[in-house]
Amino acid sequence: MAVNKLNTYADALAGGAEARDEWAERARDGDADAFRAIFDRHADHVFNFIYRMVGRRDVAEELTQETFLRAHRKL
Repeated sequence: MAVNKLNTYADALAGGAEARDEWAERARDGDADAFRAIFDRHADHVFNFIYRMVGRRDVAEELTQETFLRAHRKL
């Protein structure tokens, strides 16, 4: 079932901001699979951005995790 949700999120990205907002709303309402799909979609980009800034893999991993924890709390 999670795979279908992930595919649906990937499809939603092509659907524009309205579809992405729906996924954020689902995550805000406690849908862990929705937040996981968002994380899976964006974690590599966030990690790479942070890694280029700090130059250390361990620090970049920790800051990436902290970034998503803060994002989840702010939903």
